[in-house]
Amino acid sequence: MPNINRVIIAGHLGRDAELKAAGKGQVTNLSVATSERWKDANGTQQEKTDWHAVEVWGKSAEFAAQCKKGAAVLVEGKITGHDWVDKQGNKRHTVSIRADRFYALDKKSGGVSVPEDSVPF
Repeated sequence: MPNINRVIIAGHLGRDAELKAAGKGQVTNLSVATSERWKDANGTQQEKTDWHAVEVWGKSAEFAAQCKKGAAVLVEGKITGHDWVDKQGNKRHTVSIRADRFYALDKKSGGVSVPEDSVPF
């Protein structure tokens, strides 16, 4: 059986995108919220929001960096884990999505904006 690590999320940015230099390239860090809504047994509307850390690399990083808080986006990539040590010396583990495709969903024009080096699916 093959191993597959693929994720696709569509949601809204929780803050403005942050472009940073990283080695010989650049990365844009995003915080994407996805929400689900349902009615509980009493008929009361409920909502749960999950937050996803997303990394966008290369030319797509420049494109993603233009996105502002509240923007609707679609991300396709893989889940990655990062081990690190905090200022107090505690070992930490962070999970994020490393995007290989990034789309800004533009409701105003009714279309989708994609970076030049990306191939829409």
